[in-house]
Amino acid sequence: MKTGQIQNKIKEWARTVWKDGSYKRFNDLHLDDIDPIFQDCRNWFCGGILCLNTAIAIKKTEKIPLVFQLQFPLRSKRTPYGVNFKTIDEFSEEFENTPPSLYLLDKIPYTSNKRKKFDFIPAVFQSFYLETLTPADPDYCRFLVITEK
Repeated sequence: MKTGQIQNKIKEWARTVWKDGSYKRFNDLHLDDIDPIFQDCRNWFCGGILCLNTAIAIKKTEKIPLVFQLQFPLRSKRTPYGVNFKTIDEFSEEFENTPPSLYLLDKIPYTSNKRKKFDFIPAVFQSFYLETLTPADPDYCRFLVITEK
C-alpha cells in the first residue's frame, strides 16, 4: 500500500471514532488492518512509527482535539517481567502475537512514573511501559505505549 492509502485508512478511522465517540470505548486500529505488509512482525515497529506520524499529521489538518497513541502488546506471564529490553532487537523479541494498534484518547492517561525513555524511540515521542494484572487474565498484561508529546 502506498503512503496515501495508509493516510486515507487512518484518516477514515480517526474521523469515525472521533465523531461517533467510539474512541471512548477504545475502538482501535490494528496495523495489519491498515496494510497487509504490517502482518509481518518485522514491520511492526517502523510501520507503527510511520502510522503514528501519519495520524499526528491528520490530527493537525482535521483539527482533532484528541491524543494519538501507538500501543505494542508484549509477551506476558504470571509474574511481572519488568522492562527487559533496551534495544530495538530486544524489544522486537517481546512482541505478542497481536499487532500494535493506534488509539485516540482524550488525554494521555499515564502518570510520569510510567514514562520510560528508550534510545530506539524517536525523541519527538514519549513512551510508557505498562504492566498490570487484570481479574480476567491470570497473566500480567504488558504494553509499550508511544504517544505524541
